[in-house]
Amino acid sequence: MSYDVISIAILHHDAGTAAHIQKLLERLFTGASVSAETDSAQFSKALEHNQPSILLCDMHCGGRGGPALCAEIKESALLNDIYIIMLVDSTVSDERVEALSRGADDFLPMPATPDELLAKVQAGARIVRLHDQVNIERKRLRRLTEQMNKDLLELLEVAVNMVHCRIPDSQQTQERVIQASVWIARAFEDLGEAEIEDTRIAASLCMLGKLVLPDNLINQPVVLEGKATTELMRQVPIYAARMLEPSKRLENAANIIKHIYENYDGSGFPDRLKLYEIPIQSRIIRVVLDYVNYRDILKLDPLDALDAVKRQDNHVFDPRFTQLLDEYLWTISSETMAKNVRALKIYELEDGMRIARDIVTNSGMKLLSAGSVCSAKNIERIISHASSDPILGAVYVFKD
Repeated sequence: MSYDVISIAILHHDAGTAAHIQKLLERLFTGASVSAETDSAQFSKALEHNQPSILLCDMHCGGRGGPALCAEIKESALLNDIYIIMLVDSTVSDERVEALSRGADDFLPMPATPDELLAKVQAGARIVRLHDQVNIERKRLRRLTEQMNKDLLELLEVAVNMVHCRIPDSQQTQERVIQASVWIARAFEDLGEAEIEDTRIAASLCMLGKLVLPDNLINQPVVLEGKATTELMRQVPIYAARMLEPSKRLENAANIIKHIYENYDGSGFPDRLKLYEIPIQSRIIRVVLDYVNYRDILKLDPLDALDAVKRQDNHVFDPRFTQLLDEYLWTISSETMAKNVRALKIYELEDGMRIARDIVTNSGMKLLSAGSVCSAKNIERIISHASSDPILGAVYVFKD
């Protein structure tokens, strides 16, 4: 085995012992870089710049001692790959336990024979090589993943451009649906980053199924008041899902899009799912898409469009997401910005703060009305209630 890429450091309080081990290792491991140090403080300072593959560390090196240095190395994201062999007193069994408990990978009872030293360092070198191979493979997989994501984005761009070419006015609608859907997905807090990304992808492709429609229907909404505007509209989510299903990466987005037109009470299509059977992201995109359709296709003003959505709570929409849509629209309005408000978590509330927007829970319970002034008592009540019925969205207070 060649050791030309292995570097070994020795840290020992006794200069003679350190030099002796260094000579042995240079003889046993031809090609390896071997260094010795007696000052633990100096060694620590140089560690990030001269990071060894393997460290033989004396339990009793000066300063903090070997175990403390070992723990520091293993807690460092930059240094924790170093393979540490702690040099322990062969007559003190507790030192072995302490060495391993502080993060050492192995220990060597001292004094040790050259064969014992060779065996321990060879074992460490094998593990270092395996770790290096894993890191190389991890980097290769990361490059492949980055390329796959790049290819996916290009594929999505092609699909989106197809929609834009077929439905010329769809680009602005799509951008608004994406922005609002992702905002609501983040505000809901039950979704992870991967699920939020699926929301973004599904929102960007939510009109894909309309490509199958004839020209006279292409600019019409798929649903109104929870019902398909024509029988052909019932095929829109099915065709969209079929277009995406061949891609494993788009499997989640395909399922989300397929169920966008399910109604909360089970009266929708294509599978008549209801309540929590409907994917969360489908419920989010649906409430946004219907609001945008009320604005863009039916030409309702913002308040009337929002009222039209709210009237369908528990029938078409999950009421939590109509509430979050309302919050989103409120946060982006120029009037809200002019009111000089800021968003907080409930544990950031303080006595005397003035509430800018009703505090509402997942169940729809209003805990505090806009304009109310926080007191220690109602803050405690809000936090207590939120442990079983979480606050929906953020808490908004005036900056005054």
